Amino acid sequence: MPDTGPGEEAEVHRQREALDALDAWGAGLAAPLREAWAGLAEGLRLREGRGYFLHPLALPVIQLPLWLAAGRPPITDGRVSAAIHAAVAGYLHVRVQDDLLDEGRGLDRRSDGRALMLAEALLARHHRLLVEASEGSAGLAALAEERWTAYAQAMALEVELVGDEARAPIDEAVFERLLDRSAPLLLPPAALLAPRLASGPGELADLTELCRELARSHQLFTDAIDAERDLRNGNRSFVLDRLGAADGVGRVRQRLYAEGGLDAVMAEAHAALDRAMEAAARLGLSGARPWADARRQTMEQVRQRAFEGFFRSLLG
Repeated sequence: MPDTGPGEEAEVHRQREALDALDAWGAGLAAPLREAWAGLAEGLRLREGRGYFLHPLALPVIQLPLWLAAGRPPITDGRVSAAIHAAVAGYLHVRVQDDLLDEGRGLDRRSDGRALMLAEALLARHHRLLVEASEGSAGLAALAEERWTAYAQAMALEVELVGDEARAPIDEAVFERLLDRSAPLLLPPAALLAPRLASGPGELADLTELCRELARSHQLFTDAIDAERDLRNGNRSFVLDRLGAADGVGRVRQRLYAEGGLDAVMAEAHAALDRAMEAAARLGLSGARPWADARRQTMEQVRQRAFEGFFRSLLG
């Protein structure tokens, strides 16, 4: 592991703590779900390197509650831990469902059935931990229902788009609806705002904008970098439709690398990250800026590698 600063060390510790808690939870499940949890942890390599949740290109699932708590004492450590653990459980619930939908196959009653039920158990744990983090806030419970419903609607829309033989375009309006796939990202840090959630829209509005723009930046970047692979795999995205997916891989590559398409999408991703950091500044989240700087650096490295790969292919 590379040298880390105090903030990064805290993040590594919190990640380890959350995964230890999930391992203990998983050990108490009945055999089929216990095996599904072990398979998920191994398949995602949750313990590898600095860790699954702390990669510079990952959404700041663990960091968001830490940033919020750091600027708003006193929030007890128990509430912060509950928020982080809720964030991890909720994210993994989404990851299981997303992977199942991306496979594009019929349900295998044994393996996929276990995965579906593990996702349900993870969601139940997520909700219980949100209650602990918010100290039973009714406002947080209502927000959780709203955000998880938005997530479900966005995921259902994605399924419809993949199966749409008419190939209706994924335009700006559709992309906005699809961004709700990350809607629950708001909930763990919002739980730490309780009981002030009902006192006014200011902090929650800024936190909502922060999470929304983080999701936008993340999705634009991911869709651009994965454009060729998505096209080959029959997947769809906002970026691919903009690039003219119907024209084939060769034309998409030309538009990405020779005609400025990748740079244009990257500029949009950076602009969304700028807006996210403005919201973070209004909230007083001092930890967000170093994270964003590290993310920008990694995004640029990935962009350069993508161009190098393109030009190497031209040279044979």
